[in-house]
Amino acid sequence: MKRYFFLFLLPVALFSAPGGDLLMGSSDTPPKISINNRVLANVNGKPITVVDLMKRMDIIFLKQFPEYTNSPRARYQFYLANWRRTLSELIDKELILADAKELKLEVAGGDVRQEMEDLFGPNIIVNLDKIGLSLDEAQKIVSGDIAIRRMMYLKVTSKALGKITPLTIRKHYDEWAQQNSRPARFKYRMLTVRDRSQAKAAELANDIYLALEGAPYDLLTEKLAPFKGSYALSEEFSHTEKEIAPQNLAALSTLESGELSKPMKQKSRDNSDVFRMFFLADKVEGSLPSLKEAEGPIREQLLDVAINEEQKQYLGKLRRHYGVTRSMLDEVLPKDYVPFTLK
Repeated sequence: MKRYFFLFLLPVALFSAPGGDLLMGSSDTPPKISINNRVLANVNGKPITVVDLMKRMDIIFLKQFPEYTNSPRARYQFYLANWRRTLSELIDKELILADAKELKLEVAGGDVRQEMEDLFGPNIIVNLDKIGLSLDEAQKIVSGDIAIRRMMYLKVTSKALGKITPLTIRKHYDEWAQQNSRPARFKYRMLTVRDRSQAKAAELANDIYLALEGAPYDLLTEKLAPFKGSYALSEEFSHTEKEIAPQNLAALSTLESGELSKPMKQKSRDNSDVFRMFFLADKVEGSLPSLKEAEGPIREQLLDVAINEEQKQYLGKLRRHYGVTRSMLDEVLPKDYVPFTLK
């Protein structure tokens, strides 16, 4: 299970930052990203700098947008769109690592090597050079990520899993089943009769009804042959009750398979009056998912909620314990602050 990864899987954005046309620059001289390096936050004695922030974003950038690795403009846009959120995640990461250190949690070198291959491919050094990371720096970042996932499982996911019992699932079944019920499905054909004279249309519709009443469904066309050109018979539809107009559904709901509805006056699309009859070929009644069918989706839904709650509590507890507050960050970083520029 990898559900506890979500805290550090950054929903990245590349082209949504201000200046979204930077990739379209026409200058032949490649621009450069200028770093205004400084300490952005201090967590348990560990400073987080602009360089630390960029290294983290570079790893995400390489993974998500390898085709833009050599584009300073693309990377700059990526930085603009994601740096504040990445900083928040780095702060949480350091808080969790501090907690892991207190618990003396260790990460084996083999686990780090395996994840390095998964993340950077077989040519690790070549790919690290593309984003300006040393092997040692990348190993420290990956080791920290592994430790964080394990801490998140220990402190968040395992507790959330403990809340999802068979009794809890059963309590939520009725509501979930109603929301995910399978609607009734109708297979039918619709016959429309129209004439400039409503009286003639009504008389003709009644004559057709009398001729077809009780006729087998598969003989409709044959039975309609004497009424050439005076009606329109639709193809066979297969619609759920949610897809059928209320007035048509009302007529269909009164029928058994193979039955024909009495003519009913309706408005056509051009707002003219017509008479319609419905031939029901088959009906599949609506039903509720069984508890067995619903168990998996309900468990996932409840687990998502429980994990969000446990994560919020865990990170809140860590921030209070280590004295990291939102107001403190706001004081250090003005709203208009940008840690890098493109020159």
